[in-house]
Amino acid sequence: MPPASPSSTRHPELRFGLAALLGAAVLACMVIPQQVWTGLPDLCLFHRCFGLPCPTCGLTRSWGALLHGEAGMAFRFHLLGPWLLLALTGVLGLSLLKGRLWLPARGWIWCLALVWTSYAVARMAGWIP
Repeated sequence: MPPASPSSTRHPELRFGLAALLGAAVLACMVIPQQVWTGLPDLCLFHRCFGLPCPTCGLTRSWGALLHGEAGMAFRFHLLGPWLLLALTGVLGLSLLKGRLWLPARGWIWCLALVWTSYAVARMAGWIP
């Protein structure tokens, strides 16, 4: 029996991540932009219970708008959404090129977590729409 390829046996999370990203992109591209974005149901349990946006509220709409070429609308739905999609695409692309899961240095991850948390708190406080 021939051996399995090293990338498929050592890093199945890489293939799952790529499949999830591609699935999300295809799903977002199937949605008609402006007519549907405001009409999507509110599925966020945090928002429904507390009336405040959670840290990820608006990401789906942001990514969908960006994939439809509506960058301005994407930033209005979630200011960090387009940047996150770009970062995730870059991480998955580099991981595929290197044949193993690539992550930025721990300092960068903490910096991004601080920015994400600050943005989420600012949205919950109503300082950012």
